[in-house]
Amino acid sequence: MLEDFPNYRDWEEDQAYVDKLKEKFKRDAVGSSPEEVESAKLGEIFEAIIFEQIELSNWLGENANTIQPSDYDDIINKVDCIVEIEESPTSTSHLALAMDVTISGHFGDKFAHIKKSIDTGELTKIKYFATDAGNFKGEKSLIPSVVIAVDRPTLFSMIKAWTQKDQKALAEHPAQVKILEEIRIQLSAFAKYAESVGKPRLVEVYQHSLAIVEKIITEKEITEEQFKEAHGDDFLDAIRFNAVHLADRL
Repeated sequence: MLEDFPNYRDWEEDQAYVDKLKEKFKRDAVGSSPEEVESAKLGEIFEAIIFEQIELSNWLGENANTIQPSDYDDIINKVDCIVEIEESPTSTSHLALAMDVTISGHFGDKFAHIKKSIDTGELTKIKYFATDAGNFKGEKSLIPSVVIAVDRPTLFSMIKAWTQKDQKALAEHPAQVKILEEIRIQLSAFAKYAESVGKPRLVEVYQHSLAIVEKIITEKEITEEQFKEAHGDDFLDAIRFNAVHLADRL
């Protein structure tokens, strides 16, 4: 229940603001090109597949669960999905995923948002957060955020298996390798950047998340050869370019 959140009194005002933004998005969408409409639909399908396969096929390991963010955190805090990873019976970690399917594969705005969060020492904040177990409700901060995306051929391959309900094909789909590589690249780059701007607490957060992801990669027995093959994805390469560019502060 909403009343269980310590900050629930903000909800009415926040929801009113989100509703206004949604109406604006609808008005702006009226003049959208067919390509923009298609891209938006593909983005929704991509999100749905990611949510489903993290749960059903352990794309991010056996201990990962997905949490749907509130509309407020989706729109205002740019969080499409929250991944909760159980490290032990008493310890969990979280990743905020910003998922994107675009025509251009340009992620400048998203990386600028992440850079700003590191510069200010805040990282991603989720105002209306609730764990899967229901043992925490409220605001959660210092959550590392990463961008994940796949190119059109990879996405259409995912959609084909999804529409055909071919769970075996989805469970073995190479998209999960690409996504893990994107996350690994970004966490490493963001830790390096945080260190370069004197944010030791954030370095610790990123390195902790990176260690978890590398453990997942080891447990899934993903080889370096598979990672090399994944780099044929234009979007993965664009994400790597943006992450390295940020880490080097060019």
